[in-house]
Amino acid sequence: FNIDGLPIYNSSSISFWPILCSTDISSKIFVVAIFLGKSKPSVEEYFSNFVSELKTLLTEGLDTFVKQIKSPGAYYACERCKCKGVYQHHAVSYPDTTINPRTNQEF
Repeated sequence: FNIDGLPIYNSSSISFWPILCSTDISSKIFVVAIFLGKSKPSVEEYFSNFVSELKTLLTEGLDTFVKQIKSPGAYYACERCKCKGVYQHHAVSYPDTTINPRTNQEF
């Protein structure tokens, strides 16, 4: 990861602070977050959203992050239907398999 502030234009007090990433030294660099403000951000405001989303990504996986669905084990974890899970025996299960599938609008 790399960070540095850039002014929007020469006479502006507004600057943006991107967080850049690459998967290894030889790969292309890409932006993972941008902070926009009138001054240099505090470490908390600069990294809080990024760290929170990165934790979610690392614990729940890329699939649930990109699709904006619940992780496996959640009550509404199925990405294909509207089945609600039931907590029993220390786990969430989905006993009703006759639920209607999700439509594109509901996804």
